[in-house]
Amino acid sequence: MSFFRTLGLAPVLLLLAAPAALAQVATPELHTITTAVPILTLSPDARGAALGDAGVATSPDANGAFYNPGKLGFVDYKYALSPSYSPWLRQITDDMSLSYLSGYGKIGERGAIAASLMYFSLGQIDYRDGSNLPNGSFNPKEYAFTVSYGQKLGENFG
Repeated sequence: MSFFRTLGLAPVLLLLAAPAALAQVATPELHTITTAVPILTLSPDARGAALGDAGVATSPDANGAFYNPGKLGFVDYKYALSPSYSPWLRQITDDMSLSYLSGYGKIGERGAIAASLMYFSLGQIDYRDGSNLPNGSFNPKEYAFTVSYGQKLGENFG
């Protein structure tokens, strides 16, 4: 009988404790989200982006250096090059884009070295003063250059 009483009391206790678990705090201040290097959170190739940024689980290719350098030990060809261009937020603006160039070269049978260059143009940003008058413009850009090495350590491990 005690077990069933405890079982019936558990949902009531959970409902009473739910308001205390509220994670949001209602404050009037604005909290700007600042990311150190936002370019590194974007998928540079169409296949990885179409898979919901799941490029880490795809077959090894020249873009593997971005997602998982361990895949480089499993590449099939001696070398490969992969260019990519993606217009960014094309429905909103026409001057933002992400360009990516990556490639690899095999070193022996079990390893490969790769390099990539990512360029993100955020377009032209027009500054305004407190009276909404033009106050100049700026064209921010971000670059990321990477070099990586991957080696096949086992049949399914790299």
